[in-house]
Amino acid sequence: MVILIDFIGYWLHRAFHGERLWLFHAIHHSSVELDWLSAARVHPVNDIANKSLQAMIIVALGYAPVLLAGALPLFTAYAVFLHANVSWNFGALRFVLASPRFHRWHHTAAEEGREKTSPGSCRYRIPKYSKVENSQPTSTARTLRSRMPKLRSRVVSETCLR
Repeated sequence: MVILIDFIGYWLHRAFHGERLWLFHAIHHSSVELDWLSAARVHPVNDIANKSLQAMIIVALGYAPVLLAGALPLFTAYAVFLHANVSWNFGALRFVLASPRFHRWHHTAAEEGREKTSPGSCRYRIPKYSKVENSQPTSTARTLRSRMPKLRSRVVSETCLR
């Protein structure tokens, strides 16, 4: 079930990187420096949609709701760990589990790291990842303007970057 929750979260996260939902998710990527608090910097629409949809799908597939209650603290702790300002990886397990070093690429400037890594705990589409694993991005925060529709860019950047 943990892998299923992570997989669902991966696809929901990708949806929030799309043009329609990016406005809500941009808050999470607005950190100038990536640290453990970045894990909690989310727009309420992003947070409620992710958790609700994941829960509905898991329950619809027949899993007991109590299992979600047990998995939530695990995913929360792992999210805090992934956003920590450390350069750790998991050695040979780095090809299966995301680490803070790996996840840092997900938060880089669009030109440098966008679409090169997955946001979740597990690593999907593995062939792309070997290119970024052994290096560090030069910037840790993705600019809000990099993926925003032009009309909304000014509003979000003025609100979030003050």
